[in-house]
Amino acid sequence: MNRTLFRRFCEVLIVEGGLKKTRNVDIDEMVYTFLRTISHNEKNRTLQLNLRRSGETISRSIHRVLKAVIRLNNLLMKKPVPIPNNCTNSRWKHFKVNFYASKAEYNFWDTAHDGPFLECLLELTERGFITNGTCKNGVFKQIQKMMEKKVPECGLKAKPTIQNRYKKLKHWFHSTVMMRGLSGFGWDPVQECINADKAVWDVFIAVCPVIYVLILMTNI
Repeated sequence: MNRTLFRRFCEVLIVEGGLKKTRNVDIDEMVYTFLRTISHNEKNRTLQLNLRRSGETISRSIHRVLKAVIRLNNLLMKKPVPIPNNCTNSRWKHFKVNFYASKAEYNFWDTAHDGPFLECLLELTERGFITNGTCKNGVFKQIQKMMEKKVPECGLKAKPTIQNRYKKLKHWFHSTVMMRGLSGFGWDPVQECINADKAVWDVFIAVCPVIYVLILMTNI
């Protein structure tokens, strides 16, 4: 970078970036320190020896110039232009996304899949592939094949869709077992959910707020 370009860069940082000198360091030294750091990968200790400055002064100078450069984003960065649907450029056709595609294409989980999914888990548990909640290698691949037979249009993949659903149901199961073991909590066989008085819920939320939030966030 020659002196003319360096001077123009400093002027842009002052006018557009709002860079200001300090009591001990002027604009030229700030910009020089910044450029030496990012272009030549010079360390703070090396700049201390060359500029006779403390490490804190050099660090502050670099951060001031960096903030000024960030403020130039509207000037230096080109704003993206939406690509129309009738674009004939072949480079963009691979990035086209159909937001109205089927759920199976994007591997979304539907709660209607929980029934067949639990049947698969029960069968694999009886066959010894799942023991005490621990799955052997290749279990989720087997579940994917079994789900393809039970629900051919589901299109679910072993990882991460089936694996994540298993972890979520496992967490929900352990939370339910833990809560049913606490005093004041019961089980509603009609609605198939945990029930308790408001006073019991208030005490539970006060003692275990994290578990309560996780229960609310769990979507089954």
